Amino acid sequence: MRRGRSNRGSRLCSTIWHAVAHRHCSDGIIALWDLAAQAAGQPLWRALGGSTGRAAVYASGGLYRDGSSVKDLAHEFEADVEQGFTAVKMKLGALPLEADLERTRTVRDAVGDEVTLWVDAVNQLTRASAPAWCAALARIGVAAVQAPLPFDDISGMADINALLLPVIATEAEHREEVFRALVEANAVTYLQYCVGLCGGFSGAMRIDALAATHAVNSTPQCFSTAVLQAASLHLGAARENVIAVEFHRFHDHLAAALPAAMRNVKAGFVHLDDAPGLGVPPPTLGEQPGGGEVRLHRHVALHDQASNS
Repeated sequence: MRRGRSNRGSRLCSTIWHAVAHRHCSDGIIALWDLAAQAAGQPLWRALGGSTGRAAVYASGGLYRDGSSVKDLAHEFEADVEQGFTAVKMKLGALPLEADLERTRTVRDAVGDEVTLWVDAVNQLTRASAPAWCAALARIGVAAVQAPLPFDDISGMADINALLLPVIATEAEHREEVFRALVEANAVTYLQYCVGLCGGFSGAMRIDALAATHAVNSTPQCFSTAVLQAASLHLGAARENVIAVEFHRFHDHLAAALPAAMRNVKAGFVHLDDAPGLGVPPPTLGEQPGGGEVRLHRHVALHDQASNS
């Protein structure tokens, strides 16, 4: 028994180590593409093979917050739609079924039938619970479910994808063999990856091409900083197989450093300009000319920090 636990611990440590290494490698590759595009005087979306500079996006939010109500949730997504988003994604799976369905119905009613609604179950469902959840979500008008099961349950996700709801997966993965296993098993309708984890632009384009060969759209996951958001937008503008780029409305550190064009959503799209490279100048701390403020850290109440981690 002790040996089994030790082996599992060793595998976990190895996975974490490789993920950290991939993260740093990805950042370096993004930087090299940025430098090459700047040297060529081209925006990255064009250097990556794009022709229009237009990236489809969806608003990502709907996190669980202590003290917030379903009315607050509705207001959050109503504001996203007013700002130009035509697709949104919310969290799900941390509450009992009926409570989470109430949250989902509230968002569905708030954004209207014309807006695409995805949900992120954060790997919280089980094979036993998934059928009831997914059937209820489909009746509400949810278009797809992200991470419905534990990340390594590929056959279970294949069943959900075939019989219940389109599946989105898997945001925290960096191994190309896992992405291949997902598409070969028909476990996903939308293959998800992070440009900052899967090998930068080079790795992301390989994964997107893999998805395309299996008639699967891809969708870059994005959270954390303005640099990753810009990189994801450039990739989305360059690749026809990308259905939409995540535009996080909470995990958006340095968002005020993004140029105005990257923060302006029109009819579900961000239109990137011709600024060379990523087009994100090094930020200065404090108030920004286009509005907002750049800080070294985000001021978050302790209860919010706990509920949004």
